[in-house]
Amino acid sequence: MMKKLIYITFLAALVSSCTESLEDKAAREAKEYTEKYCPTPFINDSRTDSASFEKTSRVYTYYITLRNKADNKQAIDANKQKLHKLQKEALDNNPGLKKYKEAHFTFRFVYHSAKNPQQVLLDDTFKY
Repeated sequence: MMKKLIYITFLAALVSSCTESLEDKAAREAKEYTEKYCPTPFINDSRTDSASFEKTSRVYTYYITLRNKADNKQAIDANKQKLHKLQKEALDNNPGLKKYKEAHFTFRFVYHSAKNPQQVLLDDTFKY
């Protein structure tokens, strides 16, 4: 009986030591996504440059570049609420992010200008 208890305890410790926290998983996935896919090709004048995850604040950030007609600060400012609503709907309907939303992560989207890469066109945050 004692051997079984020791064996079960050892297996439980082994399994739990190999599991990755959700924060570690998010950081790893953001890094792997950036290395594998970024920068993405432009689609509708938008491309993802990178993704990152900050463990302490639990913020998953996407850095995006806009070009051509989408690279228009005045139009973005005039349509901030509409853009926020569309991005929120996209997040809400993304099943791949379900575990992060259930864990109350924050998602941030930082849009930069292709004409002037230092210019932030929009910085939008969504808390779950």
